[in-house]
Amino acid sequence: MAAIKQKSDVEMNPFLAQATQALQKEDFSLAYDEIQRYLQQETEGRKKGIEMEAVFPIALTILEQGDFQARWDMAKVLVKLGDRVIDPLITVLEDEEKASEHRWFAARILGEFDQPRVVFALVDCLQMTEEEDLQAIAAQALGNIGQSAIDALNSLLSNPETRLLAVEAFAQIARPEIIEPLLSVVNDPDTTIRTRAIAALANFSDSRILLVLRSALKDLAASVRKEAVIALGFRAESLDKTDLLNHLKPLLYDFNLEICQQAAIAISKINFEAGNRILFKVLQAPQTPIPLQLTLIQSLVWSENPSSLVYLGEALTLVSSEATIEIIRVLGRVETLKIEAAEILLTFFNSEHFLLQQTLIRQALAYSLGQLKILKTVTMLETLANDPEPVVKLHAIAALRNFKTPFP
Repeated sequence: MAAIKQKSDVEMNPFLAQATQALQKEDFSLAYDEIQRYLQQETEGRKKGIEMEAVFPIALTILEQGDFQARWDMAKVLVKLGDRVIDPLITVLEDEEKASEHRWFAARILGEFDQPRVVFALVDCLQMTEEEDLQAIAAQALGNIGQSAIDALNSLLSNPETRLLAVEAFAQIARPEIIEPLLSVVNDPDTTIRTRAIAALANFSDSRILLVLRSALKDLAASVRKEAVIALGFRAESLDKTDLLNHLKPLLYDFNLEICQQAAIAISKINFEAGNRILFKVLQAPQTPIPLQLTLIQSLVWSENPSSLVYLGEALTLVSSEATIEIIRVLGRVETLKIEAAEILLTFFNSEHFLLQQTLIRQALAYSLGQLKILKTVTMLETLANDPEPVVKLHAIAALRNFKTPFP
């Protein structure tokens, strides 16, 4: 345990004396509590000129040697001590011999101080360290500082070796001033830089960004296309529906499955009849992989409009058995079109389709009808309550209880 220099203030103040003693016993929680009591006294007695310098070495020791919770709590105290903590914390941040967690907390606290030397230290940390967690907190700290950090980060964009770090730092700064720097790298040769830039720009409303997102839909890198699709999906309500649908439709046939899934989700947010029709077309296509079928089903039910439910009803017998079960499940969860959903399930049950031979499908039917609670389905549930498979029978009986219908 590093020795704590005890000033006269410690000797005459019982809280700081007890905090020092707690440190010597490595009781960091108690040391923090005693400092909090002292700070409360200092606040109340500020006019009497109570000295607070003795808190500083105690707080720094806890930050270095305490457990995570003690460090987390003490970080809040160090911020209150003002600019005096900057230089010691920069020293910690720059010392590669220090523990990573110690340096992480130093960077986090420094982000509370808008000072040139803090910005330079954090930028230098981004450039020099190879530890991802430390890079991330340094970027977050720069984001917290704001404009002065933006000016410093701009200089890093000109260097290919630091460009990605600068982009990641910009992504933490939710200010319009970062739009211009990020736009300058959306065509960077580095795929990761393009991806991060597109993801960061998606948070802003700017006509130039919309053009960039549309262009990114054709990027050779799947990660860039994916971020562009997600970003356009978030803007669905504010864009021309037909135009957006025309841009997103080709992505339903992308070579990358995740992009196909994100395109389906984005199209569902348009809440457009033409979009539902396109989603259904892809859903019922024999070559559509099962994971994409499941996403398409969830996307169709999301808007809960009559046409989307009709398409789901038509798809019940056109898709894989896994997808059929998913359709039954999502129909049981609709909120505004319960009667329509129940009618679809009744029609399917009365069709005596060969898929109904599967236990999991009959079980899903019983469960969904129990969720919908439409009186018209009681007869169907009574039939399922006599099913030879115990699991189907149990689900049907449980569903009937929702109607307060007795069953022996």
